Amino acid sequence: MWRTVDLLRRVARTTTDLEVTFLAAGVAYYAFASLLPTVILVFLIAAAVGQEQLVTIVVSSSSGLLTDAGQQFVVQAIESGAGRGGATVFSALLAIWGTLKVFRGIDTAFENIYGAVGKSSFVDRLRDSVVVAVSIGASFLLMLVLGSVLVALDLGFGLGILSVLVLPVVLTAAFLPMYYFFPEPRVSVREVLPGAVFAGVGWTLLQAGFQAYIGLQGASGSGPQVYGAIGAVLLLVTWLYLGSLVVLVGVVVNVTLAEGRRPGFDPGAKPQADVGAKRPIGDGNGRGEARARHARDRDGRDRHGKGGAGHARAHMSGEANDEPAPDIAELDRRVAELRAELDDIDERTVEKPALESELKRYVRSRMRRGHARGWGPYLVLLYGVVLTLGAFYWLDGWFAIGAMLVLFLSTLGLYTLFLVVGVGLNLLDVPGKAIDAVRDRR
Repeated sequence: MWRTVDLLRRVARTTTDLEVTFLAAGVAYYAFASLLPTVILVFLIAAAVGQEQLVTIVVSSSSGLLTDAGQQFVVQAIESGAGRGGATVFSALLAIWGTLKVFRGIDTAFENIYGAVGKSSFVDRLRDSVVVAVSIGASFLLMLVLGSVLVALDLGFGLGILSVLVLPVVLTAAFLPMYYFFPEPRVSVREVLPGAVFAGVGWTLLQAGFQAYIGLQGASGSGPQVYGAIGAVLLLVTWLYLGSLVVLVGVVVNVTLAEGRRPGFDPGAKPQADVGAKRPIGDGNGRGEARARHARDRDGRDRHGKGGAGHARAHMSGEANDEPAPDIAELDRRVAELRAELDDIDERTVEKPALESELKRYVRSRMRRGHARGWGPYLVLLYGVVLTLGAFYWLDGWFAIGAMLVLFLSTLGLYTLFLVVGVGLNLLDVPGKAIDAVRDRR
């Protein structure tokens, strides 16, 4: 019981220290931005395969969200085949790029949590993202097939119980490749299984909670049309954020449980030597061995002296003492070695003024670098959410979809702007670094 409480405490502390919530917000934004081209692609494919059935579904499901003119516009867009081929190809490319971007963001979050930032090449990251995307896609396709089979069997009340039992297993199998391929260096399946189970169970509970919330909202009645659309967008963003947070907390669980690793540090680093280990003091030039040899010789003389009852009797009886006289030269040599070791220890000892100067320089540099650096991704997330809500509120039809596409692509330009700002802030740090260098030379 106490071990479980201690584990939960360490996971919570590590989640806070490594700002996992911030990483989850970035992943959620990438997922939200990639949903639009994916939805358009599915919409176009459905329109090409089953046109009449899609019209019926759209009209029935959008009656509470769109006006009559908006529904008529959507129906005309479905029935019209003009430009469908080019839009399908363009949406497919955007969907693939957005999906890889999502998994790239998750891979970056894994690196930050495992403390192995920059140790994998771009090709390795791209390969891992493709493998994980294919495996998760296949797992979710299997989940849809199993759901269709269970619905066809018409198990009644047993269907709900069986789905609750099967869904965590399927989600765990879907998340397992991600937890196995993304960490650097590679880990075993046994080490990543707890995090995958945590993510699978967490997503199951998350889905159940959101289904219950949607059911309560449906039972209480729907509000105005605009607020319904905005509420749906906010609910989707919240679901993506909480789902990303559950996945990343699963990573923290794996790192916390892994032997010989500490969250936020390089798992591939060699462990430091035990401070309390007993070992000869030396500098690697044979002085430690000399100290050990001297101790063995002294212990031998002590044992010889302790066993000296017979020796004392022999001395009392007048027998000759065959023990040789101490070697003065050997003693002088050992004393010189000991003094050299003490001098080396003094040289390795950090002086207080030098340590204080180094700490002040480090704190000043970190304070300068910390100003106006952490708000960039938050502004990008806020930018995307606000403009997307604005597109839903002020625009209708294909204009809203076009605005969301422009928003999706303009995010790249915003990131470029933040990179320029970051370079400018680094240039502003140059005078401070020069002052620190002058102070260090003093």
